[in-house]
Amino acid sequence: QQDNLTNAFGETFNEGNNAGKYASLLHTMYFAKLSEALLFRELNEAGDAAEKYFSVDRFVALSPVMFFGKFYSGLVSFWVARETNDRKQVLTKWKWMKRGVACKDKIEKLSVSASTWNFENKLYLLQAEEQFSSRNFEMAETLYDAAILSSKVHKFVN
Repeated sequence: QQDNLTNAFGETFNEGNNAGKYASLLHTMYFAKLSEALLFRELNEAGDAAEKYFSVDRFVALSPVMFFGKFYSGLVSFWVARETNDRKQVLTKWKWMKRGVACKDKIEKLSVSASTWNFENKLYLLQAEEQFSSRNFEMAETLYDAAILSSKVHKFVN
């Protein structure tokens, strides 16, 4: 049995403080909920599921399958940040932007270290969402176009 685990990004955590022995199961369940809410454009449900996802995320090592969690939770984070327009919620907006940037950074590491072919288009999309959320619309448009081109070049059909 291993006391300390290290994920793909070199982050180490102790299995004893994993918010319960069901962290992986909860992580997967929250990812499914946030993915569904994202696909059906249910902002509140997506935000709630993402909050729960992030609460257990640090206890679960990133596997090839779980990179989708980083990608989708990054999309949800930027979306929630964009929709948080109330001046009283500046800290909430900043929290969601910070989460989105952290997810984008993880995908960027995967793009560089694992597979540009598989992750470049997703990185461009997260970068575009970050710029769009920061109201840098021209840069966002350029990055959206780069994501589309990368997808076509790498033969992703959707």
